[in-house]
Amino acid sequence: MSLMRFRRACRCLHLRQLCTSASTSDDTHLLLSAFNEDTFHQHFFSIPIIHDSLSLGSPTPLFTLPSHPMGLTSSRYLNPLFCFHGPNDHDPILTYNPTTQQTLTLPFDPPIPAATATTWDIKTHFGFDPITKLHKILRVKWIEPIPQSIPRVINMECMVLTLGKGSWRKINTVLPFNCTKFGNGGESLCINGAIHWLTCYGDSIVAFDLKDENFRLIPLPHGYKEETYAPIRLKYERLIEVGGRLALLGDTVYKGESIMHMWILKDYHNHVWVKKRILYPVSWINCGQPVPIGTISTGEILLKPLSLYKTKRLAWLLFYDMDGRGFKKVDITGLPEWISSGGPRIIRTIAVYG
Repeated sequence: MSLMRFRRACRCLHLRQLCTSASTSDDTHLLLSAFNEDTFHQHFFSIPIIHDSLSLGSPTPLFTLPSHPMGLTSSRYLNPLFCFHGPNDHDPILTYNPTTQQTLTLPFDPPIPAATATTWDIKTHFGFDPITKLHKILRVKWIEPIPQSIPRVINMECMVLTLGKGSWRKINTVLPFNCTKFGNGGESLCINGAIHWLTCYGDSIVAFDLKDENFRLIPLPHGYKEETYAPIRLKYERLIEVGGRLALLGDTVYKGESIMHMWILKDYHNHVWVKKRILYPVSWINCGQPVPIGTISTGEILLKPLSLYKTKRLAWLLFYDMDGRGFKKVDITGLPEWISSGGPRIIRTIAVYG
């Protein structure tokens, strides 16, 4: 075996070991990352969630990454891995296993030659297929051929990397939508063996099935577009998981209300949505603009603030009981002072795992 083939085989073995070291603990933690604007380093911490009292334990430093000025974005936790990535073609893509404390830098996907096309946008998505038990990275690039044509043509190129199974490969699939109209409008969510993202202008959610690697559309719930103010529609991530189901968040900012509407996809295959609402104790803006980021194993929804300006508090989270409709605010203590004083502006990740 050549040295190059030996290294490739070792890398695939490392990826398979990284992916199969799944957590079997009932403990739940928060992964929090913050970007230090002085050092351009991104610091990662683990914070235990104490279910009995709905409180937080002391933060534990995990690791530090040299980063670019925007910091790296984290995917949702897909047992046993997180995926970290940036917005640009040259930004690194990494996986992290909290159980083994292993961080692995993945190979870059082949770049689009600058002489043949202009790359207008790049999105990186992380998914897990429960049937094949495989983790996959999907890289979507919106490109325009050079020279430009009239009318202009924008194409969507998709590359897939299966962790532990070799190199990047281009997939040629028929798109059931206009790739310009259905451009990515935020971070994606993987659930039910598919990667989902909310579009900028369309009336559907895009779903990419990880097993057969085809795209499909899920219609938005009735009345969603009428209750959503387009100019600020994507101010925060709209797709979350609630009780193992896909959920979609609505707008409250433009009305100044204390209510946030949420649609839960109760019947995934028949596209049946159920509308719920979160009633805040005061106006959404005045209580720090808290938005849901998911649920914990005991059923409570976890919310993070977008702003601390009105609350004049250090970093905190909310637990929300959907049945009793009660809130509990919990301060995040024990973090370095530069994080506490910096607030949401420098916090890049708050995600649940375990």
